[in-house]
Amino acid sequence: MTSGMGQEKEFVRLLLGWAQNNLREFPWRETEDPYEIFIAETLLKRTTSKAVNRLFEDFLQEFDSLDKILQASEGQLEEALKPVGLYKQRSKGLKEAATYINENFDSLFPTTYGGLIEIPHIGPYTAGAIASFAFDRPIPIVDSNVKRVTMRVFQNKLSEEPTNNEVKKLLQELIPQDKHRSFNLGLIDLGSLVCSYDKKVCSRCPVKQACHSIELG
Repeated sequence: MTSGMGQEKEFVRLLLGWAQNNLREFPWRETEDPYEIFIAETLLKRTTSKAVNRLFEDFLQEFDSLDKILQASEGQLEEALKPVGLYKQRSKGLKEAATYINENFDSLFPTTYGGLIEIPHIGPYTAGAIASFAFDRPIPIVDSNVKRVTMRVFQNKLSEEPTNNEVKKLLQELIPQDKHRSFNLGLIDLGSLVCSYDKKVCSRCPVKQACHSIELG
């Protein structure tokens, strides 16, 4: 395994190469609309992609804009959100976020991470996803999959129990300016499909040449 900056460059190269042909396909990955990405990330919290995939397009047909969220009652939203669970929390979150965006940004999503993170119920992950996927900002996004992969690959560069901020700081140094979308999606899918929580399939891992955990055995 390479070390130092060599490890980091090799990891990025291998990850992007794998991402070219192996990313999962979901309708929310085919859009650059910040509203649609916001809805997807709201639905994906503590819910499987498979479950969200069954609901996403139907939900957007009924609520195709922030204005529709504002006009809807919480009861209407709750009914539409029941298939993915946590419908009361999601309904409240959508209403409060939409109200804030309407009152502070004239119903337009801010284009910067700093503006997005101000919105109620939009945390660091969702703000990063909207910034990267909708507004072409090279912002890393850290969920449990991304954190796990990064901790395993860069065990030699992170503390024993790194925070999300520590992981994000490292990824910010690695993320390619012009291919940040593929980088972010590649990390998410690598953690979901190969370097999962309960099973590491190291023999077919596309970044094993840059992984410190493999070197340790």
